[in-house]
Amino acid sequence: MTDIRPSTAYVGKQKIIYDASLFAAPPRRLFDSRYLGTAGLITGEAVGRGQAWFFRYEKLDLVLRHFRRGGIMEKLLVDRYPGGSDPEKTRSWREWRLLAKLYRQGLPVPRPVAARVDGGPLVYRADLITQRIPDARSLADRLAAGKLEVIDWGRIGKVIARFHHLGVWHPDLNARNVLLDRQGGVFLVDFDQGRLKAGLGAQQNLKRLLRSLNKIKNSQSPFYFEETDWPLLLAGYHSHPAPECT
Repeated sequence: MTDIRPSTAYVGKQKIIYDASLFAAPPRRLFDSRYLGTAGLITGEAVGRGQAWFFRYEKLDLVLRHFRRGGIMEKLLVDRYPGGSDPEKTRSWREWRLLAKLYRQGLPVPRPVAARVDGGPLVYRADLITQRIPDARSLADRLAAGKLEVIDWGRIGKVIARFHHLGVWHPDLNARNVLLDRQGGVFLVDFDQGRLKAGLGAQQNLKRLLRSLNKIKNSQSPFYFEETDWPLLLAGYHSHPAPECT
């Protein structure tokens, strides 16, 4: 896989950052879900805090995510965010930059493809395109289908530890943002407002994931998560050594 080559383009009120190793020009139309649908490129959809479309374009399996507000602000502003005059301070560009840095370090995250800011300077809308992780399902979906093996819980813990040891803060570590593929790989996704943070609150991050698992267990059935599974994840987490200081 080629290295990521960031390139930027400003077209009217649209500000786009994209991987020039994948596209010769900014892929403006790929941010338009209506175009993707009309062209028959969409292969699936997912709805969470934001809406996501899975699509295939020129032999690339990609994910388009449209940013939406959460909580009480969702009803007021829906998908608009304040600012936008400096794209480097916007949600989608910041996530693209962070993913590029993590991907280059070899961490298991989606490869960033392109990000767009539409609007500014008062308000803007945001979109992000990443490469889809092949044959991967969320931890929540896996547990809805059946129990995980002991080795899988350990792998999840080790991967989370890798991020924490490097000071990576995932703002919404939950069972839907942990993906597992068929080869035993574990990935973290959705780094909106993520950052590299000194003095990382790792325990709070882990507790957030545990709350997510218990919340799903209490709201849907079947869901094959048991109290005895969590120590398996923690064992994997604590077995991953912190990098030595040089």
